[in-house]
Amino acid sequence: MNRSLLRPLLALTTKTDLLAALLAGFLSAGCSIGLMGTAAWLISKAALQPPLYALTLGITMVRACGIGRASFRYLDRWFSHSLAFRCYAKLQLRLYDQAETVIPLRDGALHQGEFLHQLLDSCETLRDFYLRALLPFGVTSLLTLLCLLALYNRTPVGTLVLGILWLLHLFLPAWLEPAVPAVAASKQDYRSAIMEIGSGGAELLQTDNLEPLFPLLDQPAARFQQDQCQQTSRQDRTDSILEAGRHLSFVFLFYVLSSAMLQQTINGIELGVWLLVILALFQEYQPLSVATRVWRESLSAADMLQSPADNGQSAEDSHPYIPAGNEKLPLLAVRHLSFAYQPGVPVLKDLSFTLCQGQHTAILGESGSGKTTLACLLLRFWLPDQGTISLRGQDYAEQCPETIRAKFAASLQGCSLFSTSLRDNFLRLHPDCQESTIWHSLELAQLADFVRQLPQQLDTPLGLDACRLSGGQRSRLLTALALTSQAPILLLDEPTAGLNQKTAQAMMAGIIQELDSTGRTLLIITHDLPLADQLAQVISLT
Repeated sequence: MNRSLLRPLLALTTKTDLLAALLAGFLSAGCSIGLMGTAAWLISKAALQPPLYALTLGITMVRACGIGRASFRYLDRWFSHSLAFRCYAKLQLRLYDQAETVIPLRDGALHQGEFLHQLLDSCETLRDFYLRALLPFGVTSLLTLLCLLALYNRTPVGTLVLGILWLLHLFLPAWLEPAVPAVAASKQDYRSAIMEIGSGGAELLQTDNLEPLFPLLDQPAARFQQDQCQQTSRQDRTDSILEAGRHLSFVFLFYVLSSAMLQQTINGIELGVWLLVILALFQEYQPLSVATRVWRESLSAADMLQSPADNGQSAEDSHPYIPAGNEKLPLLAVRHLSFAYQPGVPVLKDLSFTLCQGQHTAILGESGSGKTTLACLLLRFWLPDQGTISLRGQDYAEQCPETIRAKFAASLQGCSLFSTSLRDNFLRLHPDCQESTIWHSLELAQLADFVRQLPQQLDTPLGLDACRLSGGQRSRLLTALALTSQAPILLLDEPTAGLNQKTAQAMMAGIIQELDSTGRTLLIITHDLPLADQLAQVISLT
């Protein structure tokens, strides 16, 4: 058991929630076992034809256990599912935090999708950890311990057999079933093959000969199916062995308890009670093999969540950003910067420039020249292969990404918007934003008049990824969201794309005036040459 991985999973819940779920599950299972035991006592006792009052306690206990089983089973479902979903919500938040530190991946959208898929799969696996692994282990352990203590005085040998059977249910699946990475790896290979072929969908539509693609899918599909069948076969074998072990143990316990009755250690009524109690207890053992598998899968998933994808960058430093006292240092300095997505194919090579406070700068270049890549490097999504980037003289490599990004208000191509209202999109990004600030940003982005014409103005839903906005309106909304931040550097990626000349000029004039009045600096990626000519500095990428 990897305690270093188990500890964060347990830390997601509180002791109160965990104890409530365990207690409800224990009482539910205890009532089920108690119902079988009291029913056996009542039937055996009634066979001796005692006075009716002698059966009153048994009748009451049968009713109490029956009602308790239903009530506590409901509470078990309530507490266990509440625990699981609360922990699942916390897991998702941690997943988002982790993804934020490594996305976008420099390997491209395909590998980024695979990485996110793995994170989501791991998160869903960990959701089942509490329901199908932790709580079943805890409940059966408590029930078994009570039965062992009660059975020891009747038959020590039977107690030993019951204890061994319980341990077999805990450890035999891990012993007989190898770890699951083989199946996970073949599943990932199969999914990757589908994604790679699907990414060329446009080319597939233009050709009639798809036969060469079949082996590309058949081979990983065959491996995945083979590994899955082997895993299922091993699990079936383990379950069969455990089921046989339960039958043999019951036969043996029946023998030793019968011997104890012949030796007058127990009576016939106790024999009947113990046999049905043991049968009911063995019913609780059946999910333990599944719980063991979920436990192992959960530890693997926790390892995945604690080990971010290799993004080609060093681990985050914990050094805080300390602004330099010398204001003569450039706000941003790039020295001999080189970067490549693939070795030997540089996107940026030996790039150097400085950006002083208030020195508005345009980045020009043809498509594919590395403009958006440079923006991602400036936002510390990745570290450069060579060269340095510094803020006020402090190297990016010495700062954590969150500290660097706090110095930028950015609007990049491909940004997503929430389907909720305009107001909600602002508040999600800037929780303390006032309504007056929202309207001011919309005015600067030349979007305020349009919003005033909407039925609910700021409270109008945008639809999935702002599908109710045009391309130009969507771009201006992203610009307005960036303008709401008070970060010292405003980084905009093609903010005037899709706008007519009049609207574009009015928007950029308002933005530049706003930045000049607040001492902030504009860094803009654009193809708009007239706009670039208005700025203090132009960086051309080739």
